Amino acid sequence: MNWKEQAALILGVWVFVYSSVLGMSYAIDWLALDLPRWLRLMGSTALTVPFISFVAVPAVKRMIARAERRSVAALEGREQSPERHPPSRRSQKG
Repeated sequence: MNWKEQAALILGVWVFVYSSVLGMSYAIDWLALDLPRWLRLMGSTALTVPFISFVAVPAVKRMIARAERRSVAALEGREQSPERHPPSRRSQKG
């Protein structure tokens, strides 16, 4: 990823993190749970970290890739160019 893509990823993930932490904070207040701060934070992060890892980051990467008309694999540098692939045995006649 180039620096613009990296910056867009960081900003997009930050938006997801901020909104999910804020939402969890309001949900805990709304439920009127009188818990110690450390326990509220533990519960909040136990829910938001998997959300960020499995939902937010892939969603932001898809948005960036779609905006640049590329695949996520190409965006991450995982996609090989066709000339790098060795010829398969099926394509060889013999």
